[in-house]
Amino acid sequence: PNTKVFSIESYKNFISSRAFNCVDYNQRRENVFIIREQFDFFQPCPCAPGALSCGYHIMNAGFGCGYDCAYCFLQGYTNAPGLVFPGNLDDFFTQFKSCYYPGMRIGSGQFTDSLIFDHITGFSSELIRFFRGFPDVVFEFKTKSGNVDHLLKNSASSNIQISWTVNPDTVIANVELRTSSMGERIHAAVRCAQAGFRVGFHFDPIIFYAGWEEDYHAVVK
Repeated sequence: PNTKVFSIESYKNFISSRAFNCVDYNQRRENVFIIREQFDFFQPCPCAPGALSCGYHIMNAGFGCGYDCAYCFLQGYTNAPGLVFPGNLDDFFTQFKSCYYPGMRIGSGQFTDSLIFDHITGFSSELIRFFRGFPDVVFEFKTKSGNVDHLLKNSASSNIQISWTVNPDTVIANVELRTSSMGERIHAAVRCAQAGFRVGFHFDPIIFYAGWEEDYHAVVK
């Protein structure tokens, strides 16, 4: 309720108006840009050069993450002095209809965590409602969050999947800063599974250190 709100001509012009630095990036959670996205609605997963494409598609429903995972490409890829969210999901849905094909796999979570701010944006409800109408498409929320309360207000659909990146607690505590604990992620997954949603788990990445095999076996168990 006490948030200061003001309008800017465009995000691009605002970013060009002065020099931003690491301090601004580290304070990105203090500022939110709500934009009208006009270009980057969907894109194929940027697979490694020379690799066979996985066929996954990315929905860019946000740019910039509230977490600070030390290994994440976003730490070196983004320089936004705030978190960027589109205010025009309807345009995303219109664009999707022009690139849709049966069997398509698509998800959010490439340029931000899918659920970390869901209690504020409410995106999960709109996404579930829309993709429920395309039962031959799999839509995936990728997250390191336990923030599923808003998502669980929606009835499950067989083509909606919620997936968690998982790692040993020692990795989470030392490398995946600000994220939910392993226990919180598993508890959220149990709640989603009990509600009828498909759930998934990613080892993304597996980190090598002394005792890593024992710790990762414990995660699997």
